[in-house]
Amino acid sequence: RSGDGKKLEAIQKQDLIVQYLRDCVQFTEQMHRVIVLVSQLLASKSASDILESVDFLVSAYEFGLKAAELGVRKMLVLVFNPDQNVREAVVNAYIRLYIKPISGKKLVFCVEVKPPLSGFVQTV
Repeated sequence: RSGDGKKLEAIQKQDLIVQYLRDCVQFTEQMHRVIVLVSQLLASKSASDILESVDFLVSAYEFGLKAAELGVRKMLVLVFNPDQNVREAVVNAYIRLYIKPISGKKLVFCVEVKPPLSGFVQTV
């Protein structure tokens, strides 16, 4: 009987793992749909919609969601937006994503270019 109990426990554990993986796939699919909608909000006339979209896309990109890359690229045209807050948010987003200060250096203008920046520049 103890052998049957261990088998049942192993099956239940496998079922939990399978359910977890299904949930992960479903979450990822939902996030990709959301990213498409949020990317469309970049064209909104409302500055608050744009600012929230920029924030979300940067976070999604940093989290590793590949779908966010399209939205990050679409943000580039917003550097010409008439709203100063939007322009600053976009510039700060690109700095956050692609440029970081070198730790331990006293020079203010020293920066380390992140590898994805070269790929981004090549596609623009």
